[in-house]
Amino acid sequence: MQSQTDREKLQTAMTRADGLQMQLDEERSKHQQQMSSVRKEIGMALVREKEACIHLLQGPPDSLRDKIDVLLKQKEQLKHQLLSGGEVAFSTGESGPYLGG
Repeated sequence: MQSQTDREKLQTAMTRADGLQMQLDEERSKHQQQMSSVRKEIGMALVREKEACIHLLQGPPDSLRDKIDVLLKQKEQLKHQLLSGGEVAFSTGESGPYLGG
């Protein structure tokens, strides 16, 4: 009789362990999908950044200094927000990625 109870307890524990392993596998899969999505977003942001740089360089040379000054200011604002742990908002129009207001 004791042997039957021990077997039942062991079976219950194994069933519970299998369920936990399935939950862990599902969480791992979800995490990997999220990481893949973030990598794609970062890659697309890098592409937009390159497009913005190309657009800037293709523009008229007389407005280049003004655009550079704006970009330097935005870069410093972004660095400050990232280092302070604040929420960063972006506007990514055709003319390039810029900090939102």
